[in-house]
Amino acid sequence: GGSGRIVASDGTSPAVLVRTGNVTCSGGGTGTPRQADLVVEEGSVTVISGCRITGNVWARDGVTISGNSNITGNVVGSSLNFGGTAVIGGSAWIRGNSAIDNAGGNLISGNLTTRTRSGSGNLGSIVRGTTSITSPADPGPSPFTKPTVPDWVDVAYDPADW
Repeated sequence: GGSGRIVASDGTSPAVLVRTGNVTCSGGGTGTPRQADLVVEEGSVTVISGCRITGNVWARDGVTISGNSNITGNVVGSSLNFGGTAVIGGSAWIRGNSAIDNAGGNLISGNLTTRTRSGSGNLGSIVRGTTSITSPADPGPSPFTKPTVPDWVDVAYDPADW
């Protein structure tokens, strides 16, 4: 729960880069009106309970978005679980299955590219752009450039400075 804001000190677009682990945004967490991307190199992303990510989301594993939550940019992942009045402001590119139900005001403002789709209802009322289901073929590389997650860097410091 709770809320938070990500702001770059120099006015550039910030990004949260996670090497390993799963990330959950729950509650009123937001980026700024500028883009604030989230990249999870080895893990999944869950966006629930009113969380708003102002930017793009990349996850090696699955992406879940539900519960009146919003990702304003594009979504890239190995799977997508999408429901409960959720909004993707850009497009979704999913290497595996997209579990999408036509309920609760779900919306993908751009295109949906996915290998398979499960769920009920007509995607035409959810996806504003085009829908491409590529099964059995892999959908190919994502058209969205993922920021590089650097290796861990230990910063030298003098404990006396703190």
